[in-house]
Amino acid sequence: MCGLDGQLRQRERTVTTASARLAPTSRGTRAVARSRTADGAIVRSLLAQDIGPLMSSVGVLVDHLYPSGALKLQERLCDALSGYASAHVVVDTDNRPVALAAEAGKGRMNAKLSTFWVHPSVRGRGFGSALLDHRRQSWVKSGYDRVHVTVRKERAGELERLFLPRGFQRTLVVVDRYGEGNDEVVLTWRPDEDHACLVVSA
Repeated sequence: MCGLDGQLRQRERTVTTASARLAPTSRGTRAVARSRTADGAIVRSLLAQDIGPLMSSVGVLVDHLYPSGALKLQERLCDALSGYASAHVVVDTDNRPVALAAEAGKGRMNAKLSTFWVHPSVRGRGFGSALLDHRRQSWVKSGYDRVHVTVRKERAGELERLFLPRGFQRTLVVVDRYGEGNDEVVLTWRPDEDHACLVVSA
């Protein structure tokens, strides 16, 4: 999906050695790149093998929600494989991606969490919490000043239940962002507001 299969494999092999050209969002992510949830699922960096399953699930969803949503998601995931963005997944015991967090740098020490998704079949099992906690630890270790995420207003409630207790605050509502009556909510994380985040030792 990001090019020829050989190019994908080459990108996957070179991501770990490409730190000299990593975007700001990716700084520090390798230090906490893998952890395990209570259910035995693993939180890890995106691999090429994850893109197909993700595009057939979350890709279909974002294409219905946002203009060119699937194309933008695919570009972000390919950027992550190349080391120019950041993407992490939760994989279940069958190595199937069931949650995704994709980020893009916004200035030197800011980022946008462009996609945060948990498969409906595993919601309520702590996978989203584990993934968001993993990312928060990385942001703190990397010294980020701010990370924001945007969501359609009608979907904001479910996201806020997970995000607000973890240092995010509702900072803006953009009226009619996606057309008349379709507002956008902006949630912003700052480290000084995230008192619950435990930093993983280096």
